[in-house]
Amino acid sequence: MAERLSDSDVERDKGGEQQASELESLAAKQPETTSEQIERDRERAERSERKAAEKLTELQTEKLEKKNERRETKAEKHEELKPSPEKEKNASKSERRQALEEELTTVRQHLTPAQRTLSQIVHNPIIERASEALEETVFRPSIVVGGAIGAILVGGFLYGFAKVRGYLLPGSEFVVGLVIGAVLGILAELLHWLIRGRKASK
Repeated sequence: MAERLSDSDVERDKGGEQQASELESLAAKQPETTSEQIERDRERAERSERKAAEKLTELQTEKLEKKNERRETKAEKHEELKPSPEKEKNASKSERRQALEEELTTVRQHLTPAQRTLSQIVHNPIIERASEALEETVFRPSIVVGGAIGAILVGGFLYGFAKVRGYLLPGSEFVVGLVIGAVLGILAELLHWLIRGRKASK
């Protein structure tokens, strides 16, 4: 009986050793499979990242191409609408006036009623002609700026001088300053044109 027990113990020990060796082999395989699985997962992630990056660049290039196409079509439309310089030179006054009226009509559609009324008054042909005539004569920038500066300087000087000395002012000092400043403004503009003309001729 003692021998049988010992044989059965030996068999148990052998069976236990087999189980232990199987467990060890499974344990040894397990890390390999997990490291292989990790490697596979990493490769999958890299592939999906590459695909996402490729898709993103494709979308960006498509977007840029569409944007460029829109710009090109806009430029082509603008070129079609833009009259050629030859046509502009040969356009009569009535054609220019008609083009202006069409442009004003489209702009006025976006204005408030008060702004629309003001626009109609300002762009009335009679008022426009009078305004252009005044722009070229009395209300030239050099005259307006020179007159304003002259009125301030001369008026201020005379006012200060009269205040210190105790004189009474007649009230025309600002008008005199305006006239003096306007004359100086015209002279400054003429001087500017003379100097500019000489530089252009050289």
